[in-house]
Amino acid sequence: MTFRDAYFECAGPMGFWVTTFVALVTGDLLFAAALSIGISLLLSGI
Repeated sequence: MTFRDAYFECAGPMGFWVTTFVALVTGDLLFAAALSIGISLLLSGI
């Protein structure tokens, strides 16, 4: 399983678009990915 697979498993399609938007706005893909995964974990109640 690649990082990308794991990310989509966690965040789903919505997380992908949120990450893309945040990355475009902030210019920081790593921060955007961490933020998106964090939000999706909170939403899933883990």
